[in-house]
Amino acid sequence: PQVNLSMGWTALLGTVFLLILADRRELEGVFARVEWSTLIFFSALFVVMEGVSRLGLLEWIGGQTEAIILIVGEESRLTVAILLILWVSGIASAFIDNIPFTTMMIQIVTRISDRVNLPLQPLIWALAFGTCLGGKQMQKQKRIANT
Repeated sequence: PQVNLSMGWTALLGTVFLLILADRRELEGVFARVEWSTLIFFSALFVVMEGVSRLGLLEWIGGQTEAIILIVGEESRLTVAILLILWVSGIASAFIDNIPFTTMMIQIVTRISDRVNLPLQPLIWALAFGTCLGGKQMQKQKRIANT
């Protein structure tokens, strides 16, 4: 029989299996080397993203962005989509953390690409550049505030 487990369950079962096989005296050292803050951060990030998704915020943002793109003529849609994603991601990343924002926007950008029939690669590059530029602005603001 075939068992269909998600990647999360597979990782969890593998971890439990390795802990069972490990020597009890070595477990303390293993737990000491785990970066708990990183694991908790990503766990919380995925919980927040699932909550945002279930609230329908992703659908709403995607729908609004799609509506703006569809207002312009077909020959200008890619340009407008790139500029819109670049500016929105740049401004938003100046105020909120890059990782959760990018996680949310990747889903929105792929939906826009599918629904409006635009190539995905330029939209992803616009997201990457905008998020990076906004994140740099946020770092600069933090340095100024700390001085």
